[in-house]
Amino acid sequence: MANRKVLLLYAGYGDGHLQVSRALREGLRDRGIDSVLVDLIALSHPCLDAFCRRFYRSSYTWFPHVYGWMYGATNRLSPEHALLNRLNSLGRSALRALVDREKPDLIVNTFPMPALPVNAGIPVCTVLTDFTAHSRWLSKQADVYYVATEDLAKELHSKGVPAERTRVSGIPTLERFRRPVGCDRIHARFGLSARKKTLLVMAGAAGIPAEWEQMSDGVLASPELQTVFVCGHNRPLRLKLEAAYRHAAQVRVFGYVEDISMLMAVSFALVTKAGGVTLSEALTANLPAILFRPVPGQERANAHYLASKGAAMIAMNGSELSHHILRLLRDEPLQRHMRDSIARLRQPRSAETVAADIAEHLASGRWTGKAVEASSPLLAQT
Repeated sequence: MANRKVLLLYAGYGDGHLQVSRALREGLRDRGIDSVLVDLIALSHPCLDAFCRRFYRSSYTWFPHVYGWMYGATNRLSPEHALLNRLNSLGRSALRALVDREKPDLIVNTFPMPALPVNAGIPVCTVLTDFTAHSRWLSKQADVYYVATEDLAKELHSKGVPAERTRVSGIPTLERFRRPVGCDRIHARFGLSARKKTLLVMAGAAGIPAEWEQMSDGVLASPELQTVFVCGHNRPLRLKLEAAYRHAAQVRVFGYVEDISMLMAVSFALVTKAGGVTLSEALTANLPAILFRPVPGQERANAHYLASKGAAMIAMNGSELSHHILRLLRDEPLQRHMRDSIARLRQPRSAETVAADIAEHLASGRWTGKAVEASSPLLAQT
């Protein structure tokens, strides 16, 4: 008998949704389940997708509050609102064609896909990739939601999702984040000293704050510290930092790093934006995070949630960022407290948990593709 097949849908707004899909593919493959990864918006509406990607990147620098306003406004809209009805039609024809061609046994969303439902009898699962739930994630067509925390499961329940349709799995991460190679090999590969503590700064598409230039000299001058900048695909930023720190032996600058888990494994702290997947990877790697000026919307919600649990700190300006870095560098009780907090949140086998649950339900046939009736008007109208 042919292997079961899962259609994994993601979107390319940031790298996180793709990484979650890859982690799920890894877990499913270990259970003999085939998977097909598809960026549905890019496939069905390439011009719209390109515009949205540019808007997503620009929002961090030029108009974060506009993004935050749009996030909040759409979160409050009724599911029957004309705007959401229009959004909910995007990609539907492409998805129907995909289903006809691939004939999957299950559809898994790692992004709030608007095109469902497409075909009665195919079960649908949703893997939330943040520590909060925008209403666009919710659909009465979903058989089950995989969520990061018990708190998020309660949030979904308060919005009308029956408790039996939620699973607390964590946000799926690749296995390598919990099984890094030896530290000596990592230090050698990236030209780092084993005698210094490593600060990992994820700059990427969002760049780095202008305040960094004013406060970085004091931080970088710390003799016990070495700093690694990862610029992702932001080539202008990489060239700028390489020029600025070409004589600084304690600074390393890289572009895109495929195996960022290696750098996480040897770092004492991570400076980053508050994307849910990056934060989940940091939790899996036992790495405290300093979240710089989180953007209004899901990232601010992520930041406040992890900070409230003691697993991250928020810096709203360069002075706070410098203070947090130096304090975490030298304050061992704070380091222990944050790692203890991380231990209470981390789900290092999240991808395995989701994959195992999917395999069990596909084998048993308990998912019929006919969603359970919603218990609130919010879901009943979707």
